[in-house]
Amino acid sequence: MFCLMWSGKTKISFSKMYWTNHLSKAVKICLYETFSKQSQDIYTGGLQGTTTCFVRFKSRCNYLYTHGQACTIHLHTACGTLMPSKHSPCERLLWIFKPVGQYNYNITFTQFSLRQSRSGYCISEYVEIYMMNFNDTKIPIDKTSDGKLCGWVKPFSVFSHSFHGFVVKYDRGNHSNHSNNSFYAHFQITDARRAYKEVTPYLIPASNQAKPLNNDEFYVYTNQYDDIKQTRYLIRSDIAYKVIVQWKSQRNISATFSVYDGPPLIGKELFIRYNRRGQIQTTGFQCGIILIWRESDA
Repeated sequence: MFCLMWSGKTKISFSKMYWTNHLSKAVKICLYETFSKQSQDIYTGGLQGTTTCFVRFKSRCNYLYTHGQACTIHLHTACGTLMPSKHSPCERLLWIFKPVGQYNYNITFTQFSLRQSRSGYCISEYVEIYMMNFNDTKIPIDKTSDGKLCGWVKPFSVFSHSFHGFVVKYDRGNHSNHSNNSFYAHFQITDARRAYKEVTPYLIPASNQAKPLNNDEFYVYTNQYDDIKQTRYLIRSDIAYKVIVQWKSQRNISATFSVYDGPPLIGKELFIRYNRRGQIQTTGFQCGIILIWRESDA
């Protein structure tokens, strides 16, 4: 467990696209079937077959799922893209993913820009992403927040797990006609037997009181790829203050500890190593922290 304190001092924004082997395997099968049927002129026929397979793959995974008159789209396909329609009459749009077999889903948002209030809260419009079990019970991905996303967000990915359904809900209220407010996302199936995870960092307001940062039922891992796990935090003070971070860790913890002068992986890296005690100060009002663990350390 890490124990941190952060305080104010008078004043002087994710990820790659995780394309899986399942989709590339579909292309290989297509190529094999094409070449095995060639009786003559294998070079010309092979070129035509290769073009056909890759065009089919591209068309399938770039197909745009957008709403018409219906407010909900149910998806079972292996891949595709999402974008809200400007012409839909619905104030709330839903994409519901239902995995089959040994598959889960990954959604990568490559563009994201929605209206955000000056307070930073998602009041007028937002996107909410969550899982859903077989009884259609809502299962939040991030238990520490209301799950609403708005404003400008750099590219990021989300993953379902435990064979749960996946839901993307876009509540746009009365602002559906704002042409600059939108998002664009790719989705694909993933292997349910492998561990993937990526959610937004925990947002923690700066205070003068120490706060434990440990992985438990509340502060679960925010990022994972197989046995490498990360917990990311964004500490934010009033814009007129800087952030001072002091930390002290228990002896049985062997996680790598990183501090950033701003959001994790976006701001300048101020500190990365393993020290049981330390203190560091940011130049602005935000501070990012990343704890990196391995499965054997958890």
